[in-house]
Amino acid sequence: MREKLKGKIGGSFSMFGGGDGFAEFNKAIERSPKSPNAYFERAQAYCNQGDLDRGIADYDQVIALKPDYSSAYLNRGNAYYLKNDYARAIEDFDAVLRMKPDNPRAYCSRGTVYAASGDYDRGIADLTKAIKLKPDLMEAHLNRGNTYMDLNDRDHAIADYTRVIKLAPTFPGGYFSRGNAYTEKGEYDLALADFTEMLRHNPGDATAYFKRGNVYFEQEDYEHAMAEFTLAVEAYPYYADAFINRGCVYSLLQDHDRAIVDYNRAINLDANSAIAYFKRGISYQDKGDCVRAIADYTKALKLNPCYAEAYTNRGVAYCKKGKYKAACADWKRALQLDPSDALAKDWLDLMENKQITLG
Repeated sequence: MREKLKGKIGGSFSMFGGGDGFAEFNKAIERSPKSPNAYFERAQAYCNQGDLDRGIADYDQVIALKPDYSSAYLNRGNAYYLKNDYARAIEDFDAVLRMKPDNPRAYCSRGTVYAASGDYDRGIADLTKAIKLKPDLMEAHLNRGNTYMDLNDRDHAIADYTRVIKLAPTFPGGYFSRGNAYTEKGEYDLALADFTEMLRHNPGDATAYFKRGNVYFEQEDYEHAMAEFTLAVEAYPYYADAFINRGCVYSLLQDHDRAIVDYNRAINLDANSAIAYFKRGISYQDKGDCVRAIADYTKALKLNPCYAEAYTNRGVAYCKKGKYKAACADWKRALQLDPSDALAKDWLDLMENKQITLG
């Protein structure tokens, strides 16, 4: 799955440390209950702390007191976006643009929401408008780059991410995003350079180690991949994906016991990780333990019923246990989900050619 940063998209939530600050906001509202600014400041504080519902409630108060308070609509729209309530977010950004037709942040925010909802054409159009109005609006370049990535237009994405880096040279997200794009293009040296630069600006960043590990893995440099995944879990011991990927390296090196240990750690951290169960099933199967392998593939399929590879592999495990009818059923289901699954097709053809009695 492609990773993207999700955060501010055009408006701004003021930085706020919490604690006694809320008491001050409450006192300000008590002193001036008709002051939209008092509610606005508290709304920003709530949103900054992740309490979006209370933040939205305060923005509602702001708008009720001052219907033309465009920043309240903008920030409330951002909060709705973070709650994945895209329709309400767009309504708020539309309201801003009716009041201020040349507001670049409103275009940036609305474009980001359009893209998140799958309306890429409108998303790019709005983000491009935002950039035209404010060429140094870093968020617009970042989010347009993300949209281009969703469209597999990596060259345009890289151009936008490069602009992000020029505008904000110490912002790790620019290097992260461009590094991902270079990785998908197979330009691994450039990807490694970006993830390394990301570490320079944010030393000890577990994600940067993880990303470098993925690049080395793609290059089949398993020694360096192992080292990077280890650095990732040392920097952040709760990094389930890093344990999974290190487990994959152990598995490729035929060290299935260590692989299983890492998959166990990943499952302990994220019990809903279908891929962790699937990968552990592979290691059990390679160790000859088809019973445990079948159990893990079954768990993976419970978590992700469209996991074609899990059906294929469970079919192989069933076959090795002599359960040919169950095996064929799994391979057929795998091919329904992924008609290009050559392994499932080969096993089904083998069953037909041998005319094995199903049981």
